[in-house]
Amino acid sequence: MLFSGAIEALASCGRTVVHINGIMTSDIEAQRNLAVLKKTYGPSAGSTPEIAYDYAYNGNRESEFDSLIEVSFQKSTEENPSLALATAMYILSGDEEALVGMKYPEQLKFAYNKVITDNATIPVVAVKLVTIMAKIKKYLSEGSNVVIVGHSQGSLYGNQAFIGIANSNAANPRLKAFAVGTPAASIAGSGGTDASHVTCTEDRAIDGARLVAVLRGWKVLGSTVSAATETHSVPGLGHSFIDVYLEPDLAALPQIKAKLGVMLEGFLSAATSCIEMPIFRTVEMIGPWVGVMNEMSRAGLSLPYSDIIPESAQVVSAELLYAPGGFTGTIKSNKGLNAQIDIIVVSDYWYSSIHNATSWGSAIPIPVYGKIITGGMIASQSVMVADFARNPKAPWSMQWITYGHSYIDVDGNEKDKQFQLSLQRP
Repeated sequence: MLFSGAIEALASCGRTVVHINGIMTSDIEAQRNLAVLKKTYGPSAGSTPEIAYDYAYNGNRESEFDSLIEVSFQKSTEENPSLALATAMYILSGDEEALVGMKYPEQLKFAYNKVITDNATIPVVAVKLVTIMAKIKKYLSEGSNVVIVGHSQGSLYGNQAFIGIANSNAANPRLKAFAVGTPAASIAGSGGTDASHVTCTEDRAIDGARLVAVLRGWKVLGSTVSAATETHSVPGLGHSFIDVYLEPDLAALPQIKAKLGVMLEGFLSAATSCIEMPIFRTVEMIGPWVGVMNEMSRAGLSLPYSDIIPESAQVVSAELLYAPGGFTGTIKSNKGLNAQIDIIVVSDYWYSSIHNATSWGSAIPIPVYGKIITGGMIASQSVMVADFARNPKAPWSMQWITYGHSYIDVDGNEKDKQFQLSLQRP
């Protein structure tokens, strides 16, 4: 039967639950969380397809204070998580599979060697995110559909992993996020509904997060259920994954089972393919680039810029990191250029800007805190992808990026300059 064959094809995709633990949780405790989740949720053996379970470990910090600093950083960048994602993507430009299963000290050492930052919180969050994303990516690449089940801080990592892998915050047919006892403002891919999280009214840890959120101007999702019953009160801070949320005698578990069940069953009805999900990026731009930026001249005021000004060439180096929607990084030169560079997609076309400069180098010797920006697109998405496929070291689209810059000189006169940047892999 044709209908039967379609169901079998969908069934072969598989379904996997990946749990991410909260703060101050040892590896053994995270494994116990997973075992209890598997036992209390079910179904596993005999279901079609069978549901697999795994965990992506949110490594335990040395102190609760360090963990709370992480949470604070994640909350402060929640509406625009590109910084941690960009750092994570940069680490992933190496051998991400080698990171799977690495423990915290080795991860941190690797991050400091590879990440361009002097902020210790960013590489720690990024390295944890790398290991989490690599675990989820493994199941997606094997053809399985995945639900990320994050508890507490784990739900913040779940959101970041979802956005980084799907390259979007929109609903995805092969990847879903579910949160338990969450301090998050929303759940990635949920469209703003309550169907993807459960937080009990007795959770005092999340109450504390809401108080901090009010002071900082952040948002935290509301509670969805009272866990207490007529015969059983809620123990401790009401935040334990096992003793509160997965406790059969309390009222949170039925809601978790119902909502998680809808997500997992949804995979069976979705018209989705089992092929590998597109991961991370469409153009491999991450990493070191080298090149030259020239200042251009023109023969007359009415003529376009055409000639390179002698002695204006700056030998540049750029580090590009991935962030949703494009690439960002730093650009420096042998003549003092030191700025931020962005290459972003707008309506399927690539544009670029260089901004936050401490100096434009010899071309404009004094610091200018504006930006120079391409007057038009660099290339379309399809052209850029084709260029990289032909020659990833020196794609044509990266050879001639032309920027325009308007500024006021020391006499108050409006001036303009034009620069031409060429980049290639070293």
